[in-house]
Amino acid sequence: MGEFRVLIADDSAMIRKALCELLLAHQEKWQVCGEACDGQDTLQKVGELIVLLLDLSIPVLRGTEVAKKLKISAPLLRIILMSEQESAVMELMAKQLQLRHAIPNSRLMQDLVPPLTEVCREMERERNVAGRANIPLEH
Repeated sequence: MGEFRVLIADDSAMIRKALCELLLAHQEKWQVCGEACDGQDTLQKVGELIVLLLDLSIPVLRGTEVAKKLKISAPLLRIILMSEQESAVMELMAKQLQLRHAIPNSRLMQDLVPPLTEVCREMERERNVAGRANIPLEH
């Protein structure tokens, strides 16, 4: 199993299942450690995560609110936004939330692996730098 722990937060069971299957095909890089169906569930399950795949329109607590809370409470967590919105809207939302990756649901299966791989490489670089400087990275 990969060392990068991923939580999939989406109210659609079909999307969660499809993403789990996609990520399992790459399990040497990352591990799907859970699923959440709403914002409150997401906040409770974050724990020791490294990457959160976050749907903007999840119920109870919207994805934007979840992202804002996690930027404060878990600043090292990497968040990749997902939504039924089109690319331009997603890019604007990501910019407003100070996130680098946003993918429309219509492109998830084609476009998710590269940004997820990039996030994992960033984390590896940060770990290497922290290790050389003897700085513990906490997640």
